Amino acid sequence: MTSNQSDSLLEEHIQRLQRSIGDIEHIIRKISYQYDESQKIFKEQLKECSNALGLVKQELNEIGDFASACGYEPQPDISLKDPKLKSAWKVLYRFHEGATADTIAECMGKHRTTVSTYLNMLVSENYAQKERIGHEIYYKAVI
Repeated sequence: MTSNQSDSLLEEHIQRLQRSIGDIEHIIRKISYQYDESQKIFKEQLKECSNALGLVKQELNEIGDFASACGYEPQPDISLKDPKLKSAWKVLYRFHEGATADTIAECMGKHRTTVSTYLNMLVSENYAQKERIGHEIYYKAVI
């Protein structure tokens, strides 16, 4: 093989690899775009679900308040035995977007550290979830 033939063959391989790189980069861009679009759709659907859940919880709380005013004490369908934890869960349940330990403590008339202990116990028993947003920790009740 002559020097010109090997140079030509090498040039052909380099061009083929460069086309392949371009094709792969194009596929990556398409996948990234589709991923971004699916994330947008997912976030929109999650927000819709959260809003719907919030409305249902708000309606349940209003019905519960009405029932309490009529002398009927509705009980959420949870199997917590500890009355302190159950009480903390009931207060937390009113805040469908979540609440801090300070907020729950204020509603319960208890010290923040006591309520924080209750909330963390609820999390460990899967009756609540916690999430850090900025510097605050928010808890959400789980049925």
